[in-house]
Amino acid sequence: MSELVEAEVPAVAPLVIREQTLHRYEGFRFAVFERRGGRAPELSDRTVLERIGRFLGRLHAVGARAAYRISPALDVEAFGVEPSTYLLDAGWIGRTWPRCTGRRARCDRGGAARLRAGRPDPAPAPSR
Repeated sequence: MSELVEAEVPAVAPLVIREQTLHRYEGFRFAVFERRGGRAPELSDRTVLERIGRFLGRLHAVGARAAYRISPALDVEAFGVEPSTYLLDAGWIGRTWPRCTGRRARCDRGGAARLRAGRPDPAPAPSR
């Protein structure tokens, strides 16, 4: 975060306490930040959009300085199968949910194939 502040990206860096920014307490990790006010950007103003674009460019420039140490896999298993299994098992969505009823494995495989092919939504059923 301090790298972003140094690159003049409008970010609030965590406070350094005892020479650390990431702290632990009873198994929880946390950081402490100075309270700063803000407001939503005016997206209809071209000047504001240009500033946002410059900030995004700076974000990418900072990110390109070093490889990620921790980068989660963005795959169907982690972002599709695992969450849907949790929601079904916990009872958050019913087993009668149309895309899962009686064909769960087929849905999961079909979703994975569509995502790999760059088509996240199923193709429409052929007309009869």
